Parts: sequence; C-alpha cells; structure tokens
Amino acid sequence: MTNLDADAQKYLTTVKSATQRMSELIKSLLTFSQVGQGKVLSHVNLKKLLEEVTSDLGHLIKNTKTVIEIGKMPSLNIYEAEMRQLFQNLITNAIKFQKKNAQPHIKISSKKLKGKTKFVVEDNGIGIDEKYFNKIFDIFARLHGNSDYEGSGIGLANCKKIIELHKGEIWIESIIGKGSCFCFTIPDL
Repeated sequence: MTNLDADAQKYLTTVKSATQRMSELIKSLLTFSQVGQGKVLSHVNLKKLLEEVTSDLGHLIKNTKTVIEIGKMPSLNIYEAEMRQLFQNLITNAIKFQKKNAQPHIKISSKKLKGKTKFVVEDNGIGIDEKYFNKIFDIFARLHGNSDYEGSGIGLANCKKIIELHKGEIWIESIIGKGSCFCFTIPDL
C-alpha cells in the first residue's frame, strides 16, 4: 500500500465532505417528503410534547447553556409527530442562529384566538432581514453558507408544510441583531 501525496489527500477529504453533505441532504429530503404521510390526528397536550422535545434536545440545550421558557400550552387536535418535528426545528434553529458569545434564550408561548391558537417561538439570535421573510420558508433556502451555519435549507420548509397540513399559517417577525419570533396558528380541528 502506498502513501498518498498531499493533493490526493486533499481530494479525498473534499470527496468525503461532499458525500456527507449529500447524505444529509437526502435524509432531509426524505423527511420533507414524508411530512403528513400516515398522519393521525390526535388530542395532544402541547406542554407535555414540548417537555419531551426539550428533553430530546437536552444535550444541545445543556452544551449551549440555552434558557427555554415555556408558557401555558393548550391541548389540541394535531398531527403529533409533525408538530414535534416543527418545535424541534424551531428550537434547534433558535440555538444555532445565535450571536457569538451570547446565551441563547427562547420563549415559547401560545394564545387562544377566535377559532384558532397562535404560537410564538421567540429567540435572542442574529435575526433575519425583512427582505428574506418569505424566502426562508422555501425549500433549500439558505441565508448563510455551511461554513457559518450548518444545515440543508429544508427545516423551515418542513415547518411551513407542517403548518399547512394543519390548515394554519406561519410567519416571522424579526430584527437584525435582536432576534426572531416565529409565529404560527393552528385552527381548532
């Protein structure tokens, strides 16, 4: 067996990295395509669901010293697996898109409105320029390179698809450098 020169090592490293990115992209596309398949509408306590999501993300939350405040949550008829994925995506993004040397702080709240419930996932992260508010929910939409923030650009598209599955709406309110509020509604089903 012969040793590879520096150029060959560099090419192999590049191929390995590209293969890993492609594998993650395929997994993300598979997840996106499966949203809503085999769906079962059930009455779910969202406080308990959020406790389970934060428990699942416990390692990430602990390592980043993230503070999460969960307000009063209702029990609703929802697609549980999809709603779990939505909250996991929004919490993970709130932690990932954080200012340097800042402690992530996330507030999750709900408010009963006429015929629907509004949810808000608020963070103290980097924020998003208003000109990108609609674009971020498109599949493969990325505002940052992989060297800045890892990801496939599918997470928020999944969130939009999940909310549409519930016949609701999703939008963002954000200020650059101050943070973002991802808001969505779930109609009474």
